[in-house]
Amino acid sequence: MTKKVVHYLNQFFGGIGREEMAHVAPRFVAGPVGPGMALEQALGEAARVVGTVICGDNYINEHRQEAIAAIVDMVREQEADILFAGPAFESGRYGMACGEVCREVGERLGIPTLASMSEKNPAVDMYNQDTLIVAGSDKALKMRADVAGAARLIRKVAAGEP
Repeated sequence: MTKKVVHYLNQFFGGIGREEMAHVAPRFVAGPVGPGMALEQALGEAARVVGTVICGDNYINEHRQEAIAAIVDMVREQEADILFAGPAFESGRYGMACGEVCREVGERLGIPTLASMSEKNPAVDMYNQDTLIVAGSDKALKMRADVAGAARLIRKVAAGEP
């Protein structure tokens, strides 16, 4: 059975804008967006990206409770089996948002969550007990490789493998 994945992205990788759009509240887009298209291709038959949650890095940090509540509801509405966040590379704010979203979705919905980020990202130490974190690159230049690595782990989770 194909598993349903919801992908979390910040405003930049979600295609909304750079820092000038970091204030945007969470929004849901059906299907894959940006790096989610490569993710869905790499997942093969194991899973599909049913939707993408996009939220500004500043918004989630300044309106944590409202942002998390909205994101959890969006993931719940999709009846997602897995949440994937990132890749966040070395970006601290984005990594923190990915970690927080994964932790809260995992705790509140009881589904597996995964994030991809550089080992240098400060969020790794904060959230490695709360979510699976795929070691990723420092820079977005290696996006395709990071997405492929995440897809390998998502396929394992989807198959119920340890």
